[in-house]
Amino acid sequence: MFLKSPKSRIILALDTPDREQSLHVMDQCRDAVDAIKLNYPLVLQEGLSFIGELKKKYDLPIIADFKIADVPVTNNRIVRLAKNAGVDAVMVHGFIGPDAIMEVKEVAGDDMGVFVVTELTHPGGLEFTRPHAKQFAEMAAYLGCYGIQAPGTRPEQIRVMRETVGPDMKIIACGIGAQGGTLQAAIEAGADFGIIGRSIYEADDPREAAMSLARSCAEEPDVVKDVSVVRYCSETESYTLRVEPAREIREILKRFIGYCQSRRIGLTLHHDGGILLRKGKNIIHIYNDGRCLLSNISSVAEGEELARRWLEEIRSDMNNL
Repeated sequence: MFLKSPKSRIILALDTPDREQSLHVMDQCRDAVDAIKLNYPLVLQEGLSFIGELKKKYDLPIIADFKIADVPVTNNRIVRLAKNAGVDAVMVHGFIGPDAIMEVKEVAGDDMGVFVVTELTHPGGLEFTRPHAKQFAEMAAYLGCYGIQAPGTRPEQIRVMRETVGPDMKIIACGIGAQGGTLQAAIEAGADFGIIGRSIYEADDPREAAMSLARSCAEEPDVVKDVSVVRYCSETESYTLRVEPAREIREILKRFIGYCQSRRIGLTLHHDGGILLRKGKNIIHIYNDGRCLLSNISSVAEGEELARRWLEEIRSDMNNL
């Protein structure tokens, strides 16, 4: 399906008022974004044929952000019209429930994605959708939807959503830019793409605005998110430290554990899970969920340095496999 090889991690919310301005923005941004998201106003203004024009001219995936929220028979008609117009994915509200979403999925078929909206960020949405956001995400994962939309203004909620749906489902984050969310924070929290509109199409130079946003998350994040002391042994004058790797590194460590176990590298721990590795006097315990413990460490500073060095080595080795 689409959105396989991101170059910028930006989905452009093309909420411009008309065809002329839309094409003006897209002429500048065509190579700086990964997909186009269209909302109802522009489609109602220019007609469904405008979707085909955008597809032909820019060859980018198009997400129809119609936030489908009706009974199954009506949803069926909306999705068929969108599919015939050339849309690559549609967005549906989670609150319509599994029967209505399954109707959307059946019409969409294997070559059209379905994104489930888990919550809205305006005051009413916070009151009525946020309490059910995790439930909507669980439903989307159970039904095999292509992805979910999560709030880019709340990275901590993106982390919850990522833990809920697992590593493979696409998460697109709204509220990036004008609403206060940042692309880098959303990606680091677990989103695959950020939905950005006004910060790009209202900029004096839309292309540079998009490129600048993409650069903000292009650099590899620090491999270590946090280091804390578990205990200090006065007899040996050594520390045991808990290391929380960055999310990307935790996913790599899970693969690394499987790689080591298949080649009998290190000591596999069946009770606690994970593996033990030794480097000199230092021991690193990598748990199955990607968390780490460092033992026999002389100081916290030394532990932080060792953790970064080891994790960067593991990232490099796994990327080269």
